[in-house]
Amino acid sequence: MAMVTATAMAMAMGTDRAGALSAHQTLDPIVLQRSVAWQRRRARACVACIALALATACAQAQTVRFSGSIGVLETLTDNVNLAPAGAEKSDLVSQITPSVSFDVKSAHAYLRGNVAFPILIYARTSENNTAYVSGDIVGSLEVIDRFFFIEAAAIASQQYVTPFGQTPQGLTNATDNRYTSVTYRVSPYIQGVTAGNIDYLLRMNAVWGNLNGAPLGLNSSNYTEWIGRLASPVAPYGWAIDFNRTEVDFENQSPQIMQLARLRLIKEIDPQLQVSGSVGYEDNQFPLSDYRDVIYGIQGRWRPTERTDVVANWEHRFFGASYLVAFDHRTPASVWSLHASRNITTYTQQLGSLPAGGNVPLLLNDLLTTRIPDPALRQAAVNQLIADRGLPTVLTGPVNLYTQQVLLQEAANASIGLLGINNAVFLNAYYLKTQPITGSGATVPPDLSFGNNTTQRGVDLTWTHALTPFMNFAASTGASRTDNNGGIAVQTESFYVRAGVNWKLSPLTSVTAGARYQLGRSDFELTDYREKAVFAGFLHTFR
Repeated sequence: MAMVTATAMAMAMGTDRAGALSAHQTLDPIVLQRSVAWQRRRARACVACIALALATACAQAQTVRFSGSIGVLETLTDNVNLAPAGAEKSDLVSQITPSVSFDVKSAHAYLRGNVAFPILIYARTSENNTAYVSGDIVGSLEVIDRFFFIEAAAIASQQYVTPFGQTPQGLTNATDNRYTSVTYRVSPYIQGVTAGNIDYLLRMNAVWGNLNGAPLGLNSSNYTEWIGRLASPVAPYGWAIDFNRTEVDFENQSPQIMQLARLRLIKEIDPQLQVSGSVGYEDNQFPLSDYRDVIYGIQGRWRPTERTDVVANWEHRFFGASYLVAFDHRTPASVWSLHASRNITTYTQQLGSLPAGGNVPLLLNDLLTTRIPDPALRQAAVNQLIADRGLPTVLTGPVNLYTQQVLLQEAANASIGLLGINNAVFLNAYYLKTQPITGSGATVPPDLSFGNNTTQRGVDLTWTHALTPFMNFAASTGASRTDNNGGIAVQTESFYVRAGVNWKLSPLTSVTAGARYQLGRSDFELTDYREKAVFAGFLHTFR
């Protein structure tokens, strides 16, 4: 039964809607047929790898943990489609959300994940009825003991086409700006240590994405990444050789290939502090433009305790400076994360990773690391905390921009989580400036579309307070602003506030009720809106 469930979820995550397929009708039929067949072969390979890991884990399972839940949320809104003034429609929206969490583990394999299937039913605007899928699944199989491994994963989430459109809180508001993104990853790799204590790693990450329900012009994409590494012991000096090759493919253009090789010399100043310098070469092949040259940089890492990690990297690249500064610290009751970076990325690479700072389950997971060392038990405790205190799962963050260009991103993110006996506070603030990359002063490749040169800023705050041992008050608020930096001057702002109470009727059942208000202002396509809504619902967990 467990294998059927995992395979069905993976197949559901890969189902394309007719709207998404129609985006390819202008392509050559032979090319389209080959592309679809190729995507299907890769999807079957991913499902097979996940099923293989699960079958092995179930056959040799040492621990098997399953839990599920069913949630029902009724929302009465005065502007279901977030329409401008004078065009509002009120509606009663029913959201039914079955979900499952699982952790299956043996000596040489594991499979774990959380998947939810929200179903939206609209009383008056039945044309909005829809169903979504969200969650993440990861499985790993140790094929050859301590040498050859296969890892597979799938991530599904709801994304927005553009930050200049409607970006509502939750799923109850219907908008054409929302679609479901699903990414699959298969990663075979070998790693180990030679007789001379040289660490080695060779890993291939095959990642591809489907855009379900996306508007015309948004095509699925994939990328293949090769990672190679050799590293000596550091005592107190050492060396490392790194290689990375990434090929990003969109269905209707030539691939974008990025290759880098580095030699690093490492010095351990003390057991908590390492510094290194690097020199290497990069070879980048983009549509209409190529760039290759020498790269060089410096790196440092400081770990004064197991609870604190500080990283600082700087490197000269063809687009100028690339850097990463990260500070992560946790205590028994708090988690702090400050990150700043400047680097190039692609749309598929962004979707292939879970959000960091704005992900409440990840923050809670870090908070409980010392208290609950076992990952499966810790995940169960995280799920229970979210249900008991009425916490959101994701705080507001920037929108991933769909583009077939390679983008240069300057990002800064600050996240704070505080967990006390009666209070919990989660704060996320972000800054993201995105623009097409340039080499030698020219855009690489030429900027062909609106909205790729933007600056997004935002902040999101959630606070919960225990009124009684069985009742919690929860309030959250957030604001965001997006500016278009190139061509047409466009600015979009959004704001929301939400408050409610959560009653715990039993260890496995809770009910909730509250209200929200949200608004959006923009000078782009008449997307101004205001909405007021009240909601009530319940959540029951099965164990």
